Amino acid sequence: MNFPINLLSLLLLLALTNGCAFLPTPFIYMNNVKTVYDTVKFITDSPTSNDMVLSAATGMNCRVSNMMDDLDVCSEKSSTEKMQDYISWYYIAENHTGIVWED
Repeated sequence: MNFPINLLSLLLLLALTNGCAFLPTPFIYMNNVKTVYDTVKFITDSPTSNDMVLSAATGMNCRVSNMMDDLDVCSEKSSTEKMQDYISWYYIAENHTGIVWED
């Protein structure tokens, strides 16, 4: 093999064995902030950032912590939650009415 291929192979091997060690400093700090945020949300039994992303992607209520209780990670939203989502996404976002849903 020639030199560039050897060098690329070595760099790939280093990246795979070091995991996230090559992340720039701002990304490391962002990761620490996310970890603290998710820990606080988990302790207060609120959805973590992972739960929010998964819920948005699937359109269901998702809680990764449900796996500890042998429950499904995602469950279907109730009709009330679906209506609140519809109003929040389509009506309030366009008209800025300032309606806030209370839990």
